[in-house]
Amino acid sequence: MSWAPGQTVHRSEVLHGDLWMAHPVTVVADDGDVFAVLLEPGSTFTFHEHPFGPHPWQNHTEWGGRHVLQIHRSEDLYSVWKFFEDDQFLYWYVNFESAVVRHEDSFDTNDYGLDLLAADDRWWSAFDDWTPQG
Repeated sequence: MSWAPGQTVHRSEVLHGDLWMAHPVTVVADDGDVFAVLLEPGSTFTFHEHPFGPHPWQNHTEWGGRHVLQIHRSEDLYSVWKFFEDDQFLYWYVNFESAVVRHEDSFDTNDYGLDLLAADDRWWSAFDDWTPQG
């Protein structure tokens, strides 16, 4: 299964088998294995009741500030995100997560909560306190 560029799909965070959060992203490219989606400022969050408790971003209604190109490969346990603002590259972000599961108009993943941030000057840092402000 692959999606067409420009198509809107939902990125869904699933924790312990239950939907926790979803938000729309726009498909940039997809060859059936590797796909890239764009997370844009204003992408609205939908939170779902979950037995584990509220999502850490529950006080935010939408993604803020920066555009994010997210690149996923079907079997990888991470995705690579490129943050940019006004067409200017800011940094890379490696998001450790479960392998994606595709559906007709969405994909599921589970964010593992530990990530790496890497700048163009080869500076990097482990990152575990992220907010949707970008």
